Amino acid sequence: MFSALLAIYLTLATIRMKRLTDFYNKTNGFWRITRIILIVLFIYPLFKVFGNNNVLYTFLNASCIIYVILMILILLNKTSDKNRKKLRKWTGFLSLLYGITMSIYLIKLEFELDLIVTSYFQIIPLWIILFGIWELDSVKTAGNKNSC
Repeated sequence: MFSALLAIYLTLATIRMKRLTDFYNKTNGFWRITRIILIVLFIYPLFKVFGNNNVLYTFLNASCIIYVILMILILLNKTSDKNRKKLRKWTGFLSLLYGITMSIYLIKLEFELDLIVTSYFQIIPLWIILFGIWELDSVKTAGNKNSC
């Protein structure tokens, strides 16, 4: 019984993953533009908190710098295929991490300030999470040699 349920689940997961891969292949240009937009969005806060001596801000600043450098390296396409796959895995992981963290922070902010407006901003973390999934999915697909 368990193995039958597992087989059904794996079949459905494969079909969903195929649909997700098809979706990302059809919108490849959008995700390339998203990379440029995210580089700009993550560079801007770096200059605002650069002089702060708080340990948390220093850690966030360093992780944002690493994230931006990884995305710029992928964008410039100056690495070998093996290194590009590693860069895309790390960028995808960091995108998922930032998206989830940002979403949790916005939920926390909504409860603290009793604002409904912040729930509309959940689209931004969702966008970053979908970008991270695209990065991780592009590592698996065979056509990632020419993608940036």
